[in-house]
Amino acid sequence: MKTIEETVKVMEARITDEVAQSINRVCLIQIGNDEDAEFWTVDFTASENRIKKGRPETTACQIIVRNSDDWFSIIDGEMNPTAAFMQGKLKIEGDISTALKMQSILSS
Repeated sequence: MKTIEETVKVMEARITDEVAQSINRVCLIQIGNDEDAEFWTVDFTASENRIKKGRPETTACQIIVRNSDDWFSIIDGEMNPTAAFMQGKLKIEGDISTALKMQSILSS
């Protein structure tokens, strides 16, 4: 089974300069439940190393996936992020338009 760290590397590889420039914001991804969640900052304003573990001071949006199996399904392209949102498996806080732009790095 994959680890969350491995999926983060997959996401990082999907971020092109064009994608980063079009989003140009800082976002937070939460994977897991509140008490044992992992937090990953996705900084589209950075030129390299755009994803780091931890929380930023401010974010444009936060994407929350409480079930790690759902997270792996999204990253592997088995579950569409929009479908996950509609089913309540993925939640968005903050600027929804920024979160929608992130779809290209979440799913293959």
